[in-house]
Amino acid sequence: MAKENLTDFSLSRDSYTAFDAKSLKELIQTRLNEGGIYTDQTFEGSNMSSIIDVIAYSYHLLLFYLNQTSAESMFTDTSIYENMNRIVKLIDYKPKGYQTSLLSFNLNASSLLPEDAYTIKRYSYFVAGGLYYSFINDSTFNKTVPGDQNLQNFSSENILREGQYFEYPEITALGEDFETVTLAVQSNDDNLKINVDSNSIGLYVQDVDTKKIIEFTETSSLFLENSDSTVYEKRLNENGLYEFKFGNGIFGKKVNAGDSIFIYYIQSSGEAGVISPGVLDGNKLILYNTPRFNQISQDIYNNTFNFLTSQQIQYLNFSNSLQSTEPVEKEDTETIRNNAAKNFQLQNRIITLNDYNDFLSTNFSQVLKSFNVVNNDDYVDQYLNYFLNIGLNKPNDDSRVLFNQVNFNSINQINNVYLFLVSKFNNVDENDNLSFVSTSQKSSIINSFKEQQQANVNIVPVDPVYTSFGLGVRSGENENITKDISNESFLIIKRNVLSNSSTEAIKERINNILVNYFDNLNLGDLVSLKELSNQIFNIGGIEDIRTRRVVNNIQVNEVEGISLVVYNPIYPDNDIQIVGSDIKLPFFKFPYLSNKSILSNIIVENA
Repeated sequence: MAKENLTDFSLSRDSYTAFDAKSLKELIQTRLNEGGIYTDQTFEGSNMSSIIDVIAYSYHLLLFYLNQTSAESMFTDTSIYENMNRIVKLIDYKPKGYQTSLLSFNLNASSLLPEDAYTIKRYSYFVAGGLYYSFINDSTFNKTVPGDQNLQNFSSENILREGQYFEYPEITALGEDFETVTLAVQSNDDNLKINVDSNSIGLYVQDVDTKKIIEFTETSSLFLENSDSTVYEKRLNENGLYEFKFGNGIFGKKVNAGDSIFIYYIQSSGEAGVISPGVLDGNKLILYNTPRFNQISQDIYNNTFNFLTSQQIQYLNFSNSLQSTEPVEKEDTETIRNNAAKNFQLQNRIITLNDYNDFLSTNFSQVLKSFNVVNNDDYVDQYLNYFLNIGLNKPNDDSRVLFNQVNFNSINQINNVYLFLVSKFNNVDENDNLSFVSTSQKSSIINSFKEQQQANVNIVPVDPVYTSFGLGVRSGENENITKDISNESFLIIKRNVLSNSSTEAIKERINNILVNYFDNLNLGDLVSLKELSNQIFNIGGIEDIRTRRVVNNIQVNEVEGISLVVYNPIYPDNDIQIVGSDIKLPFFKFPYLSNKSILSNIIVENA
């Protein structure tokens, strides 16, 4: 009786998985040798040996494709973008496309510009250093004084995107339910990649009968829309091209057969589009002006808009004090795997604090440097209590707390969820000037939650407590410390006399270590002086690190290792301490290096 699960060759039914070309060839040769009929199989180069090679390597290739096909059909194992894209489409996840560089700017209006409200029309742009930076939305500012005016509110509420706007050729609709059109922007040169910014696409539809043009806006799902909603779904397909799906007349407005579809998009320069501070200075805004867009403007705007003219542009001075952000590549398979899993867990609902954090991470990572989400208990017990502990009679005495309470809080605070937000733009500059996420950006973030959050939850954005770190040593145990001691404190580096590095090179490297370390910290992080010390010792030739206090050219104290003064720059007399070891910040405190440098306070001495 034959054994169960064995073949005539006494092999288990799954043993094929253990074979490769070499082992299969050896097995065939062994069977032929045991048969005693054929002998040529043992001679390399014989016809029989060649036939065995063909069979063995063909099997090996088939087995490879079997393994690849099996792996690529699994969400956890697939490594090919096209396969991953198709898999996550089943759970309605839309992979994120390329995101171009962002640039914050400053705007000053001359006294020659009359007092009035002005609107900069969308797609207007600058050419700075040979690169294009564009407005993606209509942006309005108010000139309220007769003289020169710094339009700081306008600057904080608007961002420029790197790249030039292009018009895609007109597409004629077929009139199908859930009609899908594709933005097929590709290069004929395989070595040239075209980067289309996913967040700056404009789409307009001209009715074939009335000839009226209507702007369509993006929605997360057509099934959440009404029959007359002028919306579309956007998806980056497996070929790296954007697809736009319209409604069927029940879920979203349906496009008619013969309707004209106009698409506008930013084509980015990629990493080459990143510009340094000051590159925008002195460049004049250029109004976007094409025959087709002028026709569109006649239908989508009314007479209430006071658009900025070419003459009035001469009275505006734009500048940038910060470098533009790095662009973000489209999601790869690993990023999609992580984000799609999080998105599926949400089930189009945001309930837990982790859900809020995941949503912010997925949708606002390019504009937020750091964020934390807490409930009302943590907000009251830790954040508000912090202000009481530093001597305020009530937390609302703090201007930032009061500002957010007035603008975003409700009477009933039991179901509040608080978002502590730090912007990637202008959070703290080299002069220790503090900036916060603008009101319009906060409102935009809150509105993005509305479709998925619980109906009884009120979201309140909160500004962080900025916490300054600088060198600091007490002159004595009873000294009443102030933030000014950082000017009298120095980092002393003892180097080996045989070290080949120059004094200036060592100082530069140490300063860069501290600058980069603090640039990478987030809300509530651990500030590790041990890690900083280890990085400094890794330079080589460094034998000791000390912190010294010098008053009027007289050394008054010196301690081993790195010693820092840590304080709240708004209340430096109420919240200040000296630390010589690791310090864990609470969730609402954001650390930064005072003046973005300690270069002038580093002294290198021979050991």
